[in-house]
Amino acid sequence: MAEARGGELPFSEEAVMADFLRDHVDWTRDLVVDARKVEEGALRRHEAAAWLREVVGEFAAKDLPAEPCEAEFRAGLRSGIILCKALNVVQNGAVHKVYHSI
Repeated sequence: MAEARGGELPFSEEAVMADFLRDHVDWTRDLVVDARKVEEGALRRHEAAAWLREVVGEFAAKDLPAEPCEAEFRAGLRSGIILCKALNVVQNGAVHKVYHSI
């Protein structure tokens, strides 16, 4: 490295650290925000699954795990049967007939 007069470096440790932080803080902040969004999404999904299982009963919600990943949550609700049953609990007769596929 090049040295300035008197054995001092031409830049300070503070300047190097400031440059590093300026270049990397936004990137690490984005990672933290993304991780927090994933955690919040999983928590909401688990809460929704728990509520649906409580409302329609464990047997009726057999296709919906208690703590589903996103793919399991979508698959469990894809047929619409759990949602129709939940609607009928919330408002009796909202869905006149629920068709179960084989």
